[in-house]
Amino acid sequence: MALAPSSDPRLFGIDLGQWLRQWQSAAALLLAHPALGAPTPAVRVRLHQASGQRTLWSVKNGEAEPLPASAGAPQAEAIELPREEALERTLTLPALPQADLDEAVQLEVQAITPFKPEQTVAGYRSAPLGDGRVRVDLALTSRQHLDALLLQHARVSRPEVWVLPASGHAVSAAGGAQRPICMPSDGARVRKALTARGRRLRLALLALALLLLLALAVTPTLQLRQRAIAAQSAYAAMSAQAAPQMAAREALQQQADRLAQLQQATGPQLRLVPALALLAEAMPSSAWISNLRTEGEKVFISGFAEDAAALVQRLSRQDGIHSARLSSPAIRNANAKQESFTIEVEFAPALQRLSPAGGEAAP
Repeated sequence: MALAPSSDPRLFGIDLGQWLRQWQSAAALLLAHPALGAPTPAVRVRLHQASGQRTLWSVKNGEAEPLPASAGAPQAEAIELPREEALERTLTLPALPQADLDEAVQLEVQAITPFKPEQTVAGYRSAPLGDGRVRVDLALTSRQHLDALLLQHARVSRPEVWVLPASGHAVSAAGGAQRPICMPSDGARVRKALTARGRRLRLALLALALLLLLALAVTPTLQLRQRAIAAQSAYAAMSAQAAPQMAAREALQQQADRLAQLQQATGPQLRLVPALALLAEAMPSSAWISNLRTEGEKVFISGFAEDAAALVQRLSRQDGIHSARLSSPAIRNANAKQESFTIEVEFAPALQRLSPAGGEAAP
């Protein structure tokens, strides 16, 4: 982690620099998580070591792993600052947000540097200790030493400046992973730009893949909805086309109903006057009628008689009457000598008359 003097721009009393650093710290913590750090690409860096050896490294999230020379062309360059030209310190600090940790290390640098503030260049790496504290490995040098090192490697295009840990001086492509201290330089900004560009590309591809998966999940639902809409539209169109036929069918049905009612009203009915005369003739003097009603060709008479069954037999034998029967049992009152009855009488066809269309039957 490189350290550099920071200005403190303010807007309406708000320290914009601190606000930006806090956002950067939050983003760094998110990207440090294994699940969210996956989109961060590794950058191939060729390291020009102090021994003159050149090795290829894969750098991701501050950790460098050696690569074989056949792994590909380098994307960035780095040169090693010899440890004897740097002042190193190890600090133990509380686990702080990145911005606060930068300020704490900056204060430590100001306290221990033997150089003038404008001539001091410092960088550090940090690692959690697991108990709410972090270990900070600090390296600082003078601007003069750093410029001399960059001039010595003038042919290297915009290199980073690394300070390797004590175990990393004799490291080769077959060695283990290292966490170098990166000093402030243009090369560090180049690698950060490459990392940010690769991360954006991977996140864009990830977002595209998620959109494709979402489209695959949503497409069947959309197709079903389109089919339902098409079915509703087809039904509405068919209903509109069939509306005249349905209206005509309804009109025909109404006409048929009215015709049936008319036929029922004008169908064969009883010639009432001759029928009543026939009943009056057939009834004995001991019987009398209290109620009479007609239903088409039939007459229902209610009244009282001494023997209802004998009355039914007498009516059945009467000329002009087709049949007679009790429509309900006769009832004799306890204090009366007569039975109450309701007799259904069906007259012979001669006493029926036809509808007006067919004329009237002869008596």
